Amino acid sequence: MNPNIVIIETVGICNAHCKYCPQGAGLLSKPTGDIFISEKTLSKALELAKLGVNEVIYLHHRGEPFLHPNIGDIVRQVREAGFLACFSSNFACANSNKIKEVLLAGITQIEVHLSGGLTTKTPVDKIFKNILALFKLNKELRNNGCRIDINYALGENETNNSVIRKLSDSIYFDENMPIRFFEPHNWVSLFRMKDLSIDPKMCQWYKTNSCCVLSNGDIAICCLDQFGYSVINNIHQIEQIDQLMLTKRKICVGCSQYDWFDDWLPNEVLTTPNYLKEVMKYDSLNEQA
Repeated sequence: MNPNIVIIETVGICNAHCKYCPQGAGLLSKPTGDIFISEKTLSKALELAKLGVNEVIYLHHRGEPFLHPNIGDIVRQVREAGFLACFSSNFACANSNKIKEVLLAGITQIEVHLSGGLTTKTPVDKIFKNILALFKLNKELRNNGCRIDINYALGENETNNSVIRKLSDSIYFDENMPIRFFEPHNWVSLFRMKDLSIDPKMCQWYKTNSCCVLSNGDIAICCLDQFGYSVINNIHQIEQIDQLMLTKRKICVGCSQYDWFDDWLPNEVLTTPNYLKEVMKYDSLNEQA
């Protein structure tokens, strides 16, 4: 079975400082090679991705997609390659032009990581203004055909209500805006690879033979390995990815978060999830195709 490339990282750096994320916590070494994915790497990654069975490709990993100057063109190429395109953004550097660009390119889902945006220097009013522009443009350009998920990773001592009270200080805050609150993974704990006797074969990344391609072309075994501990090969050195390239899994023995992927990979990435099928019914881009 050919490996499934379910993440193609567009940008290897981030403008946010999420404490639970290795990138935001400052645990990652300086990236080597391309920080912004090149046309050459994207083309090769999509060529290899077509050998797999997944229907969805995510365009974020260690960094913020809107930092890439050609993010709209990247989305377009992913869609033209036959995949649905999704990414998560903190929306701190988004603006109406960039939002319009990715919507017209065919982005299938945008997750707005609100808590990440609040760790940047961007004023909260600007972030909410960008979010309102996203909803407005999605309706105008796509008939709401792009799924939008506004989410917030709860920090220590934070509750849904305490966050809402804080956010409501913004003049652009809409109390009817749906916000999905969640408890973040302890991503940082993987830095030291503490042995918890976790069997890598229990994880859906292993079971489904899935992997990620970083912005410089390196191949990582899962979305939790921001550190690159698992990297053996680069896509520019090979003709196709085989299972032997995904065998460096020492990071897995300390991962207590493997069960999070039990539903996500097989039901939301390898196949198109129902929630995306539903919004795609109304997508005006489909009528133009």
